[in-house]
Amino acid sequence: PEEDKMKKIVKEYSLNENVVFTGKVLDDDEKSIIIKNSDLLFFPSVYDTDGIVKIECACYGVPTLCLEGTGVASGICDNETGFVEKNDVNVLAQRIDYLSKNVDFVKKIGLPKIYNHEIGLIEELYKGLKNNVLWAFLIYFFNYSFFIFRNT
Repeated sequence: PEEDKMKKIVKEYSLNENVVFTGKVLDDDEKSIIIKNSDLLFFPSVYDTDGIVKIECACYGVPTLCLEGTGVASGICDNETGFVEKNDVNVLAQRIDYLSKNVDFVKKIGLPKIYNHEIGLIEELYKGLKNNVLWAFLIYFFNYSFFIFRNT
C-alpha cells in the first residue's frame, strides 16, 4: 500500500527518471549493478536497527541519508561518512534536493573513504552471508525498506 502511494507521488512530480523502486531483487549480481548505479541510499526508517544495507551500499561508494537518533544513523558522521537529517519532511526534502544537485559532493562521501582498501574483503564477507539468518534479514531490508535516488 505505501509503495503504491510513493509511486503515485513520484509520477505526480515527474520524478520517474530519478527514482527507482527496486522491488524484490534476489540476484546478487543484479543487486550489485543497482547499487553501483545509484548515488544515494535513502533510509528513512525510525524503527530499523543499524542496517547492514548502508554498509553494503557504502562498499560501492553509495552513502546513506538517514534520520538522526535512529539505529541507522549509528556510525554515520554527517557530511563525512553519510548524511544524517532531522525527521522532518520539509528538511528531508531540502536535503534530498541539495544532494541531487550536488552529486559530485555526494560521491566524495561515504565509508569507502575509510574502508577503500578492504572493499574486496567486505564483498567476500557479504557473499558468505547467504547461508545464515543474517542473509534473510538483509534480504528483508534490501527488498522492502528503501528506494534509490539516481542522478540522470
